[in-house]
Amino acid sequence: MPTTEEQEQTKMDTWFSMYGKTREDSLKIYGECSEWYDKYTKDAHIDHIYGVFCVDAIMAKVRDNRNGENVVHPHRYHPSGLIALDLGCGPGVVGEFIATRGFLGVLHGMDGSPEMALIARRKPAYKSVWSGIFDHNYKVIKPNTYDVVTLSGSHVYGCIDWKALPNLIRITKPGGWVAIASPPEDMLMPSPQGTLESHLMLHERNGNWLRLGRKVIQAHTLEDTSICYLFRVNVEEPSMDGIPDPDSMEDLPHGGPN
Repeated sequence: MPTTEEQEQTKMDTWFSMYGKTREDSLKIYGECSEWYDKYTKDAHIDHIYGVFCVDAIMAKVRDNRNGENVVHPHRYHPSGLIALDLGCGPGVVGEFIATRGFLGVLHGMDGSPEMALIARRKPAYKSVWSGIFDHNYKVIKPNTYDVVTLSGSHVYGCIDWKALPNLIRITKPGGWVAIASPPEDMLMPSPQGTLESHLMLHERNGNWLRLGRKVIQAHTLEDTSICYLFRVNVEEPSMDGIPDPDSMEDLPHGGPN
């Protein structure tokens, strides 16, 4: 019978085998490893550098609203008027962190894996959690819905790629914030369409959002790094000037081209 250490290594090997897989294969692995991953993130503090950055962004937006940024909707000055989406929520790391920060607004969660979404749904910080594939064709969420959208490691293995960015802008209110935290190997991964970071900059060049900050965070206890961006959305409908048509591009295996 395998030892506990051997079982842990098997799960870890399975988890990291997602690189180079299709989305369907990756989601299957997410489902198989969901309970293990929820425990692993707690024991090893994995995802903390992503989750803390995203929670900090939500709480900063709370303070920003209190200072009266949006005079059209004065109810948003109060933190209970803020609505946030944890996009690609996994087992609910952002929800666990924000529960300790006195957040009084509304937090939703969405993940491509039904099994991950089920675990996140158990976390009381979320008002609702559902499963779905957030891409350029996802229309379930109405435009201009959220004050803050966070992506905490959600670009790992290509689960949410550059093609979803216009849709991400559409579901965020003008003046709302988008916080993106991703490991360098995913943020800077080359592909025929460019890196994820290059597409973030394309949308900034087009005036779709304004960069409020970029920083690289190094974990204290792990050899793990996160590239973090914070943007303020400027438009209701993003300009697509110079941005490839998502429908004309084939999906690449997660992990980029061979």
